Amino acid sequence: MTLAAMLSSAGRWERCGRRLKAIQSDFGFSIFHGTTFAALKGEFEGWSRQKCYDLLMAFGSLVANHVTECVTVSCEYEVYKKHFLDVRPAKMHQTSQYGICFLAMLDALSKVVAAQGPQHKLSVVIEDGHTNATDTRRLFDERKGRLEKAGVDFLRSHSLFTKKQCPLLMLADITSHGHALEQRAVRSGDAPNFAERNEREPRRGETGWTIYEVTPGYLAALIEEFNSGRVAVHQDYLRRKQAWLNAKQAVEG
Repeated sequence: MTLAAMLSSAGRWERCGRRLKAIQSDFGFSIFHGTTFAALKGEFEGWSRQKCYDLLMAFGSLVANHVTECVTVSCEYEVYKKHFLDVRPAKMHQTSQYGICFLAMLDALSKVVAAQGPQHKLSVVIEDGHTNATDTRRLFDERKGRLEKAGVDFLRSHSLFTKKQCPLLMLADITSHGHALEQRAVRSGDAPNFAERNEREPRRGETGWTIYEVTPGYLAALIEEFNSGRVAVHQDYLRRKQAWLNAKQAVEG
């Protein structure tokens, strides 16, 4: 399972949207879907290799000029099953593999935005259509609630849109498509593993691309977070119950 996200400011997103419309018009397509593009089906049927390459370059230029950060998160099913599905507490929600990737993505984006200063807030737009996409609203609200209880006013809104409603979602699709090609190259031995590549911080004004993989440690942290929350809720209940008993005894006395 792989999810991709793009991060930018409201003003830059608006300019990016205008440029995206021009690319759609220049190349003669309405909606980009990585699977149909790779198979040269639908709107991409009959496209030459050069035209496909030119479209990818146009998307690349668009991202480089208007996006602050690209983030890709992947999760192997065996890791998800062994370290979350098989060991989660009975009362913990059976979050899907998609949902786990979303949480990791939200944490990654939050880290980037928070580093830019307390004045910045984060809103997310998720592509509607996937079976588990609607559950991201629950996960977003839970994370937002935890932050607010800790006195952190950071997360803003969660929205579900189709690519027709929000064409900028196509940028996340093209990023996911590019990551899938990279993964294929790694598996075939044509490219080094992501962990073996040289990393550096993006220069000022340069778009960063960060690749994350959900690890057993991250899944263990999610379970620990749930358990800690249950303990806190129980302790709060005991405090309120004791306060009620004390008040009742005072009245009776």
